[in-house]
Amino acid sequence: MKFKDSLSEEYRNDFLESCENDLQAVLDHFDLSKTKSYPYKLKKPLKTYINLLDKNNYLTSERKKSLEEKFKENLSPSKFNHYAVREICKDHHQYDIEDCILIILTWGQIRPSPTTLLLAWKSLNSPDIKRFLEDIRSGKENDRMKIYTRFADYRYSGDLKGIDTAYFTKLIYFLMNQDEKGYILDQFTARSSNILLRRNIININKDGTVASKQNDAEVYEKYCKFIEDLAIYLDDHFRERLEERDTKIEPEHAEIFIFYDNEKKDHSGWRSKAEKIFKAKKSNFLLKAD
Repeated sequence: MKFKDSLSEEYRNDFLESCENDLQAVLDHFDLSKTKSYPYKLKKPLKTYINLLDKNNYLTSERKKSLEEKFKENLSPSKFNHYAVREICKDHHQYDIEDCILIILTWGQIRPSPTTLLLAWKSLNSPDIKRFLEDIRSGKENDRMKIYTRFADYRYSGDLKGIDTAYFTKLIYFLMNQDEKGYILDQFTARSSNILLRRNIININKDGTVASKQNDAEVYEKYCKFIEDLAIYLDDHFRERLEERDTKIEPEHAEIFIFYDNEKKDHSGWRSKAEKIFKAKKSNFLLKAD
């Protein structure tokens, strides 16, 4: 069966229309020159996170000073697009793993509170997990299913606190820099995947969030394969427009397309459309993943 035929006939055209409208903006997420015009200006700037960590004695004075120097142009306001965060994580000379953790959590806009940021920071900087993150970054750990499983194991054992699937897949996405990549799986990409595929590859809670304990590495692999197949389909669909920019749609673009909402604030973007579909037909998307 062709990939096109696996997509919902009911929603495929709406999705493609949204992709066409947002094509330029999505491609700009991966353009370093567009970092300062990042369409999702971070509401909570990096300075907020640094100050909270410092206030609760998670940073030495030297460490705080180092962070403020490294990121002085983005302390407040903070504008990190996908490309900028990826480049930070790839630069082993200037940035260490703690820098990467902080930037990824800031980019994801984790709640700056004792029960989220501080718990996550403490967990991710514990010796075992920190070494694991360094191994992902170096490429020593490069199998996304095994990486996902280990994160899940840390989570369920209580060693990893403050974050769940939506955030540890952000770490997978930005720290994996080898040929095989993992992609961000959160409530928005999960809903979109089930809606577009007409079958529930991802288990979703009644509140629309990802059911972490019911989504194992096999589910994550299905999701990643869907993202990669979708990228091929979208690249072919928009080939003429893409040739004008001498570019192609990669899987990371496809992941943003199923997540993205435009800047018009008129609920015309795919994310808004998917939320409406989910609310109207919620029971259709809560079945156990097949």
